[in-house]
Parts: sequence; structure tokens; C-alpha cells
Amino acid sequence: ALDQLLGPARVIDVRDLADGPSAGEPGKSPAITLERVRQAESKDGPIAAGDVVIFRSGYSDRFFKKFPEGGRLMAEPLTKKAAGWPTPELDVIAYLANKGVRLICTDGPTLGGVDAEHAMNVYWLAGSHGLCLVESLIGLEQIPPAGAFFLFGPIKLEGAHGSYGRALALY
Repeated sequence: ALDQLLGPARVIDVRDLADGPSAGEPGKSPAITLERVRQAESKDGPIAAGDVVIFRSGYSDRFFKKFPEGGRLMAEPLTKKAAGWPTPELDVIAYLANKGVRLICTDGPTLGGVDAEHAMNVYWLAGSHGLCLVESLIGLEQIPPAGAFFLFGPIKLEGAHGSYGRALALY
């Protein structure tokens, strides 16, 4: 339902996981832990039912480029030549779903990360809880940690379970 694609935005800053030593080893995605989410809640207030949780890593802003430089976005992490983008651990997905979050977003290429099994489990868990996911966002540095309103307008693609669209934040 379209009402699942909008709500108060809760931006969780995970930029340190996408840069420097915290970015991890080639071919692996750094984990966004439940502790990290709880730290954000301690700082900016509890996440509530209906909130839209957005993980801001700066990854797409840094690495979405034309080829051949654009290989750093996905090809290099998938071929173990570079570290991947931050991805939530499974307990984070379950925690957010149990809080009543219906939409989780990231500025990384996927919420599943580089590891195929982890990615499959993220999508299965999110789907089994009725969560929608939005990926590859840009410009998240402009949105405050709390106090903005987010909405995503997808383009209808016949026979598809997902699509591209337009994301807006009002603040």
C-alpha cells in the first residue's frame, strides 16, 4: 500500500562503516548492528511505529559513477576487490519490524549487502514482516536525524515486485 511508503524519517548515520578501517575487508559488507540502532535512539529518541528508517552511509554519493570508475559501486565488492556497503544485521530488521516500522531505506546499492546468503535472508525477513525496502538513495546528508517527513513514489512496472521511483524528504 502506498501509505507504507511515507512517514516520519529517522536517519541513522553509518558513514563510518563505509569509509576507512571500519569499512571492513574486500568482498564483505560492514554490519549495521542493533547496538548501533539503539545508540541512535538514545541520541535522537525512540523509533516509533510508522517511522521510516533510513541508513545514511554516503556510499552511493561517493561511488555511483560512470564506468569504468563506477565499478566501485557494486562490481568491485562483489568480486572481492573492495569492501562492500553497510547492511543491517538480521536482528536489526526484526527489531524495526517489531517496533512497527514499515519502510527501511539505504543509500547503499542494496539492503542485503555483498554476501548472497545474507542478502536473501534480509529480503526474506523483511518480506515476511511486510516491510518495504528502498535502496540507492542519494543526498541523505541534507536530512536531519529526526523531524523530516519522507515519501517514496514508485513507478508501476507490470509484473515486477519492485521499481525505481522518486524519494522526497520534507523538513
